[in-house]
Amino acid sequence: MKKLILLLFIPFVFACSSDSKIENLNSEIGDIHEGGIVYSATTGGGGMIVTMQDIGIGNWYEAEDMAENNSTGGNNDWNLPSISQLQQIYDTVGQGGGNIAGFEHSRYWSSTESSGWGNGYYAFDFGTGESFIGLYPSANARVRAVRSFD
Repeated sequence: MKKLILLLFIPFVFACSSDSKIENLNSEIGDIHEGGIVYSATTGGGGMIVTMQDIGIGNWYEAEDMAENNSTGGNNDWNLPSISQLQQIYDTVGQGGGNIAGFEHSRYWSSTESSGWGNGYYAFDFGTGESFIGLYPSANARVRAVRSFD
């Protein structure tokens, strides 16, 4: 009888332990992952990360180059975030989410071009939590980069 109980117990232990490993693969907002901090997570274990610190200050063209040439965490697929991504970052890991990602109270460049403002781009002000429309590409702002992960 003891052998039968042991044989029934062993598969149960393995079944429970493998389930807990699968659950641990899911990232959550605020987790550190591949050199960044998770600001968007999916139920399948993937999501989006933003660099854990500013990667520089510069004009829009320099900002785009800084993001694309970033290799944080050994990855080379970083890019400049869109204005909607910056809003989400602000809300989750920026000042709107306790600023666990350590953003300065300053403007950050986005990849989103503003229409109707000539040659300008959107920036996001992490001091006020608002989009800034039509910042000229020659102006300086801070830079963070984003990337997706599986």
